[in-house]
Amino acid sequence: MVKFLKRSIFDRLQELLGFFPIVGIVGARQVGKTTLAKIFSEDSVYLDLEDDRDRAKLQNDPLYFFQQYSDRTVILDEVQLMPEISRALRGVIDADRRPGRFILLGSASPVLLKQTSESLAGRIATSNCAHSFWGN
Repeated sequence: MVKFLKRSIFDRLQELLGFFPIVGIVGARQVGKTTLAKIFSEDSVYLDLEDDRDRAKLQNDPLYFFQQYSDRTVILDEVQLMPEISRALRGVIDADRRPGRFILLGSASPVLLKQTSESLAGRIATSNCAHSFWGN
């Protein structure tokens, strides 16, 4: 069994999820972003946007998908692959600002951070996942 090494980001994310409707976790590949997000939301809906099947669930009518799961946290992994999703998220959040509704995971590219912060201003908090969360 893998042991969880609690990092300072854990408490910070818990705080952000209790206040903001969207929390973004950015960082390099393989540092534990997905695992961390799933720890916070055991009853979440997880979509990996690198997977064509998951992308298809959002391409035609993302609002319908988000409405189906309005009672659960939706985790969108590799969100930088679908930048157009921020338009749909903005409308969904403006209609219902409950905290912890979405967790967005992606690379820490300056382009993603700038794009996300501009299109979702006031709706999202981001945290950088700079270190691995797992150990022996």
